[in-house]
Amino acid sequence: IVAVIFFGYLGHTFAVFNYVLPTQCKNLDNKAKIAFDKEKFFEHKDWYVTHLKNEGNNPQCTKFVARIIQEENRKLTLEYRKGVKDFKCEGFKNPTEKHFCFVCDVTGQADKIKKFFTVIAVDAGYVSYALVYICNDAGSTISDNFLVLQTSRSNKLPSALNAALTTVDLKEKDLKSNNC
Repeated sequence: IVAVIFFGYLGHTFAVFNYVLPTQCKNLDNKAKIAFDKEKFFEHKDWYVTHLKNEGNNPQCTKFVARIIQEENRKLTLEYRKGVKDFKCEGFKNPTEKHFCFVCDVTGQADKIKKFFTVIAVDAGYVSYALVYICNDAGSTISDNFLVLQTSRSNKLPSALNAALTTVDLKEKDLKSNNC
């Protein structure tokens, strides 16, 4: 499954930082990576969703490709495919919060989805792994998940993530492989 990542999926330009985090989502801004460098994380990098807390019926190794669009105020984009649906999102970092919000167009779906994305941990060079929290607002439905992203396919969790997992009350056994 291929995706272009920046925790949002291409669509129309929106001032997405005006969207409020739904109350059903966890506000993990106090757990977010301090001094997060979006340039390093999103610029021309492929990430695989190798593990997740809430696994669907059919785990699929999803590939996200991170991009920062040089024009338009360093807009962030994310594209990926899940099953038969293509997700195209775009977003900006909220200037007053530590999470990002993306507005996504989804193939075969009239309504857009908002995705709120918080980076909890990432390796020092932004080249290997990350732990992220994502909350999806599809209007009448809110869902959330913790994802482990790695720059290569792997069924193994990076041991360096254990400390980050405890900060969000997770253990290694709470995460399921996404068949990467």
